[in-house]
Amino acid sequence: MYAGIEVDMFSLGNADCILVSFWNGFSVYRVLIDGGNKSDSAIVREFLRSQKIDRIDDLLSTHHHDDHSGGLLGLLADETLKFGKVWSHVPHWHVESVDKVRAAIKAAGSSSEAANIQKSLQTAAEIFNIAKKRGIAHEEPFKGKKLGGLLEVCGPTVEFYEDLVLEFTDADKIRAEDAAQERYETQTQLEETIAKAILGDSDSDSSSLLAEPHTAPENESSVVTGANHQGKIYLFTARTLALVH
Repeated sequence: MYAGIEVDMFSLGNADCILVSFWNGFSVYRVLIDGGNKSDSAIVREFLRSQKIDRIDDLLSTHHHDDHSGGLLGLLADETLKFGKVWSHVPHWHVESVDKVRAAIKAAGSSSEAANIQKSLQTAAEIFNIAKKRGIAHEEPFKGKKLGGLLEVCGPTVEFYEDLVLEFTDADKIRAEDAAQERYETQTQLEETIAKAILGDSDSDSSSLLAEPHTAPENESSVVTGANHQGKIYLFTARTLALVH
C-alpha cells in the first residue's frame, strides 16, 4: 500500500493544471489546482475518467486568468464530477464598490489590463455561482487556510490581496500596468537580440540574460500552497511544483 503524494502536471501548452493526490493506503484525497483554458476542460476531464476519478475533494483557483481558471468552469458544470469544496477568491468582496471598479475599467479605455480585470471578475463570479447552484462549499484561499488538513495556503494574506485589488478602482494604475508590460516586452526583445549576439547559435540557455517578467496584480495575488510530507516541504504555485527542503 502506498502512503505519499502523487502529482500529475497536465501538458496544456501555455496553461496550467495540477492534480495532487494524497494517498494513505487505499484512501486518497485529491486537490485539483487550476484547470487550464476553457478548451482544456475536456482534456482534464478525459484524464480523470481514464483514472476512474469522479470526485475532487478540493478545487483551487490560484487566480482568475483564462489560462488558469477558464477550464474550471467546464469542470464545475459537469455534474458527473463531484467536488467537496471550491477554493476561489471573490474580488468583488474586497473592494469598496464594484461600481468604482466598473468606472475605472471604463475610464481606462482600450487598456488590455482593464479587459483582463473585467474578464477575471466575470470568471470569479461564475465560479462562485456554479458552486452555489450545485451546493458545493466555497471558501476563499488566504494564508493559513488548510485544504483537507494536507495542503496549507502560504499566501496571499487578506491584507496583501486587498491592497492589490484596490488597484482595480484606479484607472491610472490600470493604464500603468499596460505601460509596464509594454516596457518589459520592448526590453525583452532587445535583450534577446543581445543574447543571441553573445551566444550565437549555441544551445546555451539565454533566459538568465533576460529581464524578470513583469507581473500584473492578478498574478501577484496568485495562491501558493505547501505540503509537508516526510520532512520535506513541497510548494505548489500557479505554474510549478517546488521541493523546498
